[in-house]
Amino acid sequence: MDRPIHRMGLPSSSSEALKRNRVDTAKEVLGRTRGELVHLLDMTGEEVDAMLTVITEKVCPKPWTVTALIKEQGDNGGGFLSTGLDELDGVLLGGLPHGGITELVGPAGAGKTQMCLQSCVMALRDPIAGVIYIDTEQRFSTDRLMEIASSRLPRSRDLHERVHSMAERCTVINVGSTSEMMQVLEGLKETIIEQNVKLVVVDSVAAIARREFSRDDLTARQSMLGKEASQLKLLAKSFLIPIICSNQVTTFFNKNERT
Repeated sequence: MDRPIHRMGLPSSSSEALKRNRVDTAKEVLGRTRGELVHLLDMTGEEVDAMLTVITEKVCPKPWTVTALIKEQGDNGGGFLSTGLDELDGVLLGGLPHGGITELVGPAGAGKTQMCLQSCVMALRDPIAGVIYIDTEQRFSTDRLMEIASSRLPRSRDLHERVHSMAERCTVINVGSTSEMMQVLEGLKETIIEQNVKLVVVDSVAAIARREFSRDDLTARQSMLGKEASQLKLLAKSFLIPIICSNQVTTFFNKNERT
């Protein structure tokens, strides 16, 4: 809003009228009514309208559809990590966006951990890439990871070695409390650099918060989750890597209601 008027490509007559009346910024123009500008600048209503159109197009944020925003973020972040499912990649306009956080939400048994493991395999197909898997519920299965890797890699004589290489490049961190989670997240930068990490998974993001905070401590729980989310967003943006967080849906029923 404080952008100088002379940089906006206005017609010379409008620029001269603004300069003559010491109106130097977009804020000073847009803070006045149409009638005030007509009187102050000695311009016609049509001239003022044309000037306002140019200025507002320069200073007002461009509206985006959600679809366009996702595509723009993916392009600026360096692309997407494939989920391994063509139809899902299509719906996501490419896959999991680099520089963004993707949340997997569903009831227990919906396949969230399976999706996390498959995404790890997709990232580890790059022979020099690493993955960090933060496990809050001790659900990580090395055997399952290797099974998925074996099914995703082309058959070859060195398949066994390649699968084991993937397992070696996947670092699993078990976290048991929110304080441990914050400590881990704040210390990830060096690990991401040293291990060339191309994906971070948190499975699951809210499990430890549910264990530590009761329903009466909702404000404190949301505050802690907000801090975790901010740290994850910082890592995603700083290193332009995708981050996956799983979250379980839980339904509470009022004891006075019939189910």
